[in-house]
Amino acid sequence: MGDRELPRAEDGLAPHRPVTRQWGAPDARPIVFWPGLNPWGALQLVEVGPLLADRGARVISIEAPGLGATAPLDDPDDYLPSRLARLIVDVADRAELDEFVFMGHSWGGSIGVHLAALNPDRVEAFILLDAGYSDVEGEESRDELVRRFEADQAEFAFDSWDAYFEWVRGRVRDWRPALEPRYREGMMERDGKIVPRASARA
Repeated sequence: MGDRELPRAEDGLAPHRPVTRQWGAPDARPIVFWPGLNPWGALQLVEVGPLLADRGARVISIEAPGLGATAPLDDPDDYLPSRLARLIVDVADRAELDEFVFMGHSWGGSIGVHLAALNPDRVEAFILLDAGYSDVEGEESRDELVRRFEADQAEFAFDSWDAYFEWVRGRVRDWRPALEPRYREGMMERDGKIVPRASARA
């Protein structure tokens, strides 16, 4: 697994500074990745990152706010794709990248479109994986949606790690032990149950 860059208290940075995972040499061709909107996105590149590094890339994978070790954003409007695109630019600035390849999966691809529109001089190339956008159907308010997502997430709980991994292995094609860290990362133990680490509000 790649090196994980955690925010340091002495940096004096805002709590939403994204955590990243990195693979490859600092002077290699940079790829900045934003994952899909799921509890396991933080480790989406657990196998691909090292392969890309072996092929001459420096991969920086962002743990999106509220979906891993990066704290959720307080203001719901900060989840607008144009604002999340600023976080990508901040990550690139910290890594001293003037220009980079952007790779986004699903939600990450949608954010990347805003990134390229707002910062065309920073994005050398674009890789969109299963990217798309759709409005949430219905007339629910944002607060009603949050309550519904929280209720759905509360039902996604397991009595033990064994029970959780039995569920995972039954749904992941070509399961292999190397994937276990990715799926373990998306969950945590709370009140005797294995529950998602991701914030339903995020």
